[in-house]
Amino acid sequence: MTASALLILNRASGTGHVAEFGETLGNALRSGHGSSLEVETMVVDNHPDARSAASEYARFASRPSLVIAAGGGGTLRAAVEGVMDTFTSGPPPADVLRLGALRMGSGNVIARNLRIPLDPIEAARQVGRSFAN
Repeated sequence: MTASALLILNRASGTGHVAEFGETLGNALRSGHGSSLEVETMVVDNHPDARSAASEYARFASRPSLVIAAGGGGTLRAAVEGVMDTFTSGPPPADVLRLGALRMGSGNVIARNLRIPLDPIEAARQVGRSFAN
């Protein structure tokens, strides 16, 4: 079965991001994964849309799946909440769905504490490698 990923790019995070950057990040995810990875990019402008995208994806995605929040801590929180809207009994097992984060917000407190690389392209490659294992 082909693994799949949803990249949620919050273009309002940090100093702002162009929607086309999602394609670059998706390519970096595929590069890091090293094999077939279907990447869907959802560009959002706010946290409710990020939550909705994560929830919808978690409900219908093939397994194994990956949700990546490309934004700040609020975008990551929204993605986690969206996944948990689907998995109401507790976090999904890692062989079902994983979460990743890219440092693209203004403060990046959570991502910094998790030692996620500052460069979002390198971070996307790293997430792809991690998901391949």
